[in-house]
Amino acid sequence: MRTISRLSAVTKLSLAFASALFVVVAPLAARSQIPRPKVPIPRELITIPEYMRPGQHTLSLDVAHTLPRSAAKTYTGSCGHFKENFPGVMNGSVGWGQTELSSSSPCGSQVFQLAVTFDTTNLDKISEKVIDRAVLTYDEAQAAYCPLLQGVNISCWQSGRGVRENKPNGCAVVRVPTINWIETAPPPGLIPYAGARPTVSRISVREWDVTEPVLWQKQKNAAQLGAFATYGFLLSGGPSLDQLTAEDSTVCISTLSNIKLHVTYTVPPEGKPFQPPR
Repeated sequence: MRTISRLSAVTKLSLAFASALFVVVAPLAARSQIPRPKVPIPRELITIPEYMRPGQHTLSLDVAHTLPRSAAKTYTGSCGHFKENFPGVMNGSVGWGQTELSSSSPCGSQVFQLAVTFDTTNLDKISEKVIDRAVLTYDEAQAAYCPLLQGVNISCWQSGRGVRENKPNGCAVVRVPTINWIETAPPPGLIPYAGARPTVSRISVREWDVTEPVLWQKQKNAAQLGAFATYGFLLSGGPSLDQLTAEDSTVCISTLSNIKLHVTYTVPPEGKPFQPPR
C-alpha cells in the first residue's frame, strides 16, 4: 500500500508540473501567432544594381552604331586621280586633307566623318535621374594609308609642305548631327550638323564635354528648354569642304578607337525632395 501511495504522489507531482508548463508555454505559442506590422525594407537593402541606387554614378557607354561618310572635290582635271575609288581604304577615318601640285595649282580636298551612337540601355532603365555631366573620349592615331593622289607618297599626318609631322592637337572634332541617320540612311555625302546649340566644348585634345546634347536627348524636360531632336554624335575633320582651298598639302586624317561616352548622373532618394549635387 505504501508503494502505491508513493507512486500516486509521484504521478500527482508530474501532472502538476506538466500543467504549470502548459500554462507558461501556451501563452508564448499564442503570442508568436499574433500578426506583426509590416515594415518597408529600405530600397538600398534590396538587391538592385549599384548604378540604379540613390546617389551619383557614372556609366561609361560603348558605341552602338556607326556610319562613315566622306566627300571630296577636285579643283583641276590635270592633277591626276585618286589611287582607288574614293574613299577606299580611308573609309571610317576621321579628319581632312588637301593636295597641291608642285606647280602651286590646287588639286583636291577631302573631309572624313564618323557618326556614332552609344548603347544607353542601362541608362534608360533609370526612370528618375538628373544628368550632371557627359564626356565623350577616344584614342587617336595616324591613319594607316592615305592614297589621296596617284603616284605621290602622302602621309596621313603631314604639313602644308607635304612633310610628315606629328599632330599633337589631333584631327577630329565632335559635332551633333541634325538628321536621323540611325533609322534611315541619308543621301551620299557629308552628314549635316548643328551650329552653336547644343553646346559642345573641348576639354582636352581627345576629351569633349557633350553634356548639353545628352540632356537634349535624355532629359524629360529638354523640349521645354528649346531643344530639338539630335541623333548621336559626329566625329569629323575641323574645316568644312567649302573652307578648303587645296593651296597647300596639309593632311590630318586619323583612325579613332576606344570611343566612349561617360555619363555622370544622380538618382534622387526615394520619397524625398531632390537637391542636385553642387
